Amino acid sequence: MKEAAEAAGLVRMRRQQLTPNSRPSLEAAVYAADQGKVQQYNRAVFKAFWDEGKDIGDADVLQEVFQECGLDWEEFNRPDGNGQYAQRVDTELAEARMYGITGVPAFILDRYLISGAQPYEVFQQAMELIRKEKASKGLWTPGQDAG
Repeated sequence: MKEAAEAAGLVRMRRQQLTPNSRPSLEAAVYAADQGKVQQYNRAVFKAFWDEGKDIGDADVLQEVFQECGLDWEEFNRPDGNGQYAQRVDTELAEARMYGITGVPAFILDRYLISGAQPYEVFQQAMELIRKEKASKGLWTPGQDAG
């Protein structure tokens, strides 16, 4: 896990003592996506939680993340937009449950669900299985990439 964290730029990643209410950070991620800054936001919020041990359910922490990413905290919290991000998170969570996803990270490869942080080899095995299945049905030819 440490190697994967370091590869993702989380140098001091450690197990956290608290389990935050991640709902506010999920709603903020929807806003960040609308602003075209979801990758920047995700890196900052992961760093705040995993590297710095901050509570990403706390509004002050999220406001710091917004500031770091150049996101507008006031716009995100506008009363006239109240609830739109919560509704979108509800919709996304309902869709995830339809696929059997109950936690993160989760990956859907073809018709297979990989739950949790897994080593690279698990993904290699899944892709090889998918390749073999498709080849047996004539849907995959040698030299064709997975895309």
